[in-house]
Amino acid sequence: MNEHKFTFPHRLRGKRANFWVGFLTLFFIPLLWNVFLVGLGWEAETLFGELVALLFIIANNLFGLYLAYTLIWKYTRFAVFKEDEIVVQWLIQKVRFKTADLQSIHIHTWKQTSKNRTFTRYGLMLTFMGEQPDYLLEKNHFSDPQLSLLPDLCQQYGLPYKPERNQADEPHRHYATGSERPLADYLEGESSVQVHNIDELISWLFTCKYGRDPEHYGHPDHWQLPGEFEQSKLGDCEDHAIWAWRKLVEMGIDAEFVVGRMNPTSDNNGAHAWVIYTQNGKKYLLESTSKNRKPIIKLLVHTLDSYFPHYSVNGRFAAFHYPHFILKHLSEKHLA
Repeated sequence: MNEHKFTFPHRLRGKRANFWVGFLTLFFIPLLWNVFLVGLGWEAETLFGELVALLFIIANNLFGLYLAYTLIWKYTRFAVFKEDEIVVQWLIQKVRFKTADLQSIHIHTWKQTSKNRTFTRYGLMLTFMGEQPDYLLEKNHFSDPQLSLLPDLCQQYGLPYKPERNQADEPHRHYATGSERPLADYLEGESSVQVHNIDELISWLFTCKYGRDPEHYGHPDHWQLPGEFEQSKLGDCEDHAIWAWRKLVEMGIDAEFVVGRMNPTSDNNGAHAWVIYTQNGKKYLLESTSKNRKPIIKLLVHTLDSYFPHYSVNGRFAAFHYPHFILKHLSEKHLA
C-alpha cells in the first residue's frame, strides 16, 4: 500500500548523471577534438586541400554536439504534476498538457532487443481526449519511481485505475514453485464435493483450516489437487483458491485463479493467491482463506491498493500476466 502522502505539485526528477555527462561532453569533447584535429587538419591541408580539412574538423565538432544533445536535451528532463496541468521540461524546452483533457494514465510496457538480449522497458503513458497525441514518460529518463505513483495520479485526477494485463502463454511453473502440474489438472481432476451457489461454496470453505506447506508436507510450496484438498480440508492460500476457482467454473461463472502479492512489507513479501470472478456485470475478489463471511467477497475495485496480481488463468486456460505489478515487485527494494 502507498505509505506516502501525495500532494500537488508533484515533481518527477530526471537523471542528473545524464545532465553532467552531457554538460562535459558539450564543452570538452569539441575542445579536445579541436586541439587534436588542428594538427591533423594542417597536415590534411597539404594532402587534400584546405576545404577537405575544414569540413573534417566541422563534421567532428558536429558529432560532439550531437552527443551532448543526446545526453542533455533528449535524456535530461523532469515532469511536474499540477492540479490543472502536467509540465514536462528539458533544458530549454517545455511542453504543457491540460489535465482536463486527460483520458487515462497507465503503465506502458514494450520489449527491446539489444546485442542479442531482450529486456522490458516501461513508462507512464498519458492519453488525451480530442486531437492531443499520447505522451510517454519513459522510465529510463527519470530517477524517481513511477510504478508506485500511478494509483495516486489516477485518484487525484479522478481517472479509472485499471491494472494493465496482457494475454500470454505462461508455463504453469511461472505461477509459483508449487505449481508442478499443468493447470488443467486442477480443473479436470477428481472432485467429489458439490456446491450449487456461492453461499454453499463459502460455507464449505469455512469448514477448512489454514495450514502452511512446510509444516504439513515438508516442502516450501505444494499445490494440492481439489480432490486432495477435499480429503485433508487443510491447506494454504493456493489450495483454498484453486478449489474455489474450480467450483466457480463448474457453476458456469467466469472466474480466474490469481497469484501475486497482498500488502507486501519490508518483513513480508506478501506472496498470495486468490480468485476473481464476474457476476451481474461486476467484478469481485474472493479471499478464499478468510473465515469471516463479510470480507470474504469484495468488489475488485476496492482491492487495487492492497492486492497486486502477477499471473492469472481463467476457466478456458487463457493465461494473463500483469507487467505493472511484476515490474513493481522486481524494481522496488522493499519487495525483495
